[in-house]
Amino acid sequence: MDKLKIACAIFLTLFNKTPPTSGPPTSGLTQEKKMSKYLERAKEIRAIVEPHHNCTQSVLMSFTQSLNLDDETAFKLAVAFGGGMKSGITCGVITGGLMVLGLFDVDDPATTQKLVKDFQGRHGDMLNCADLLRVNAANGGQRKPHCDALVYEMVVYVENILKERGKI
Repeated sequence: MDKLKIACAIFLTLFNKTPPTSGPPTSGLTQEKKMSKYLERAKEIRAIVEPHHNCTQSVLMSFTQSLNLDDETAFKLAVAFGGGMKSGITCGVITGGLMVLGLFDVDDPATTQKLVKDFQGRHGDMLNCADLLRVNAANGGQRKPHCDALVYEMVVYVENILKERGKI
């Protein structure tokens, strides 16, 4: 499969798109399903230019309304986790996803380990922010769209866990 087909498949998966079933061709590749409120919120947060929201903040703040947690507190709580804890280590979407799960009382080791292993499986066995960014740059990618996609991916992943557990 060539890179364009792979990119399209990833895009369709991440952004909850389905191919059109009938009718005239549309301007895009697909017709969009209704986006979840969590993914919609993540996109709103990532579109804010100032103040910048790191990946951990973006994932955590996507769920604040369901947690009765205010955005200012969530922003401050997650500030030091961006950029791989400001050290290039564990990607902020992982720490953000685990924060959300913990706040919803999902803290069993099997779920935590599965989140980490699934992330690694989708990203060339990498967990560290610096590694993910380095590979993205080597492939000609830009940082913001790359990080945005990781945030959206984790929000959808965590949302699915929470739905399966009856938490949302």
